[in-house]
Amino acid sequence: MAKVKERGIGRMIFDLRVKSEYTLNQLAKGVCSVSELSKFESDEIMLNFFQIDRLFSRLGKTPTKLEYVLSKEAYEIYKLRYYIEKNVATRSLNKARYYLNQYEAMKQAKEPLHRQFIEMQKAQIAWMEEKDFDEIIDLCEQAIHRTIFDTDILKNRFLLSSDELNLILFYWEISYEGGKGKATKEIKDILTYSEYHFVDHEELARVYPYAALLAAKYTSSIFSNDEIVLILRKAIELLRDEGKLFLLPEIIKEYEKYNNIITEKNDLTRFINARKSLIEIGKIYKINYNKLRLFEQISRNFKLDYEIIRKNRIAEKMSQEKMSEEVCTRETLSRIERGVTCPTQKNLEKLLLKLNREGKRVDTEIITDFTVLEKKKKYSTYVYRLEYDKADLILEELKDDLDQTIKKNKQYILGEELRRKLRDGILSYEEAIILLYEILNLTVNVKNIFEYTLTSYEINLLNQIAIIYSKNGNINLGIEIYKEILRNLDESELEVIFRMQDWDLIMSNQASFLEINNQPQNAIELTQNRIKTTLEIGRGIDLGRALSTMACALEQENKTDCKYYFNWSADILFLMKNYKRYELIRKYLD
Repeated sequence: MAKVKERGIGRMIFDLRVKSEYTLNQLAKGVCSVSELSKFESDEIMLNFFQIDRLFSRLGKTPTKLEYVLSKEAYEIYKLRYYIEKNVATRSLNKARYYLNQYEAMKQAKEPLHRQFIEMQKAQIAWMEEKDFDEIIDLCEQAIHRTIFDTDILKNRFLLSSDELNLILFYWEISYEGGKGKATKEIKDILTYSEYHFVDHEELARVYPYAALLAAKYTSSIFSNDEIVLILRKAIELLRDEGKLFLLPEIIKEYEKYNNIITEKNDLTRFINARKSLIEIGKIYKINYNKLRLFEQISRNFKLDYEIIRKNRIAEKMSQEKMSEEVCTRETLSRIERGVTCPTQKNLEKLLLKLNREGKRVDTEIITDFTVLEKKKKYSTYVYRLEYDKADLILEELKDDLDQTIKKNKQYILGEELRRKLRDGILSYEEAIILLYEILNLTVNVKNIFEYTLTSYEINLLNQIAIIYSKNGNINLGIEIYKEILRNLDESELEVIFRMQDWDLIMSNQASFLEINNQPQNAIELTQNRIKTTLEIGRGIDLGRALSTMACALEQENKTDCKYYFNWSADILFLMKNYKRYELIRKYLD
């Protein structure tokens, strides 16, 4: 396969649209004008991040694989959305309304995509508070009409995103409960549409489970019992594969009702146990899993333009005068570094290039080709589940796919090859540490590495170094590396949710090291924070390991609660298909 060269994000949208044989009008409707989309696809103009999110979702792809370099203004909106959804999940509805009011006061709030989000959240809050159905339905209709022009899926000739489909499902659920209509054939249409349209399973998992839940609750005359069982099981598997918690307890509850015709009795028992565990954990950390419907994917990977420029410039020991040469005035650079002025795409690239950083407003981290991004995700999943044979096959494909003249691609391949050699015993620990620092040196000066804004992969390599030190008997040095990484992350204005993968990896391993190093109380404090944040965003993939770390730390403290955490850990590890770790916990418990 020919190496894939990096292109602009607009060209990537163009390729996806043309490949799927959609028209400009179908994709643009309600998001931007046809002429704007045409110019964006030619990389002549840049759309805003919320428009890009919606375009990718309408094309059946999840935007969470993309890394955005945000301006301060754009970040403030994403942050408000996170605060709103977090407080809805914890039922702090007055706080959610407070942040909605802040959002609504922003000048961007008049734009259709922002109005739609605000009205969606108002409707969800009103539903939770059991307000008048007419009021909720009215809010739903307002939100729908921002971008959707016919809720009949078969008649609507325009493309719909996962958020838009969930909004339609919510509207039908409310209408049914309020006696205004029944969501029957329409739900079947959405199930069919989503299976056909969302080839990206992560995006499919944002729609199909909700439709499956409503199909089980409200459409018995449309589907046979056997069909409902198949639909519910597919929904469960999608959520398990993507590590998502929201809707799982409700769907498992519906699935349990068909106990008499379900053949996989062992799985059913484990699902029921996992559901009970989730509800028990939710009570401790104040997460109520009922009625959580209109949630975006808030676990994203962002960077802030002004932080990257300021922090990396200082790490490179470069003056503002030197940095701004042939790009902008020193005064303009000063305003950029304070977040007052947003640099153009061209100036951002020039400034980053001076800092030895390859980056654009929309940085796909490895390459702007969706199939390669999907392979990377699959590779990470196999590594996480300790399924190394499958991971190695994907890595060989990635070596062929990636243009390794790009530093970040070369760094990625070299790092993963080293990890494989280390796992296979080909490298000694001492050799591996030397090579890891050489690989890091491709993109940063390792002598003052913690002064940079680190990329996810640089953090990943530092994590590997910390693990090697620990295995080589120097656990304190490993803990120090983790403390430095967390300090580096904490210095950013970004909420941890927008660096969740990095933050969770380091918090997880630091807590484990502290527990092993006989510092259980410190491990408990770190892990409590980790569990709470994970639950608030419905991210289940890391929850099982967090619970097992908590169990081990509590056991060291001779706390009887440890047995509950061990059992919860086993249930969640099974639910998230982390079978090897599940077997280890079960063996220990037995």
